[in-house]
Amino acid sequence: MQAGIIFGHVGLVQGLISRLRKEIPGVTDDSQVKVIAHGGLGQLMAPIIPEIQHVNQFLPLEGLRLAYEKLRG
Repeated sequence: MQAGIIFGHVGLVQGLISRLRKEIPGVTDDSQVKVIAHGGLGQLMAPIIPEIQHVNQFLPLEGLRLAYEKLRG
């Protein structure tokens, strides 16, 4: 059952990556788009999903920090 959940999510993520790559204007090669996994599951999924090039578990927090600094001035 756990394997079904994991591999179901793998298929979901791979499908999402494929669709998003097709929607980006001007992209002719998959290597032009970097895929970064974040969060705790990113580290679990990255070895199974070849499309993921980087893992940064703190990426959402870095984005929040940048937004805070920009708003703060």
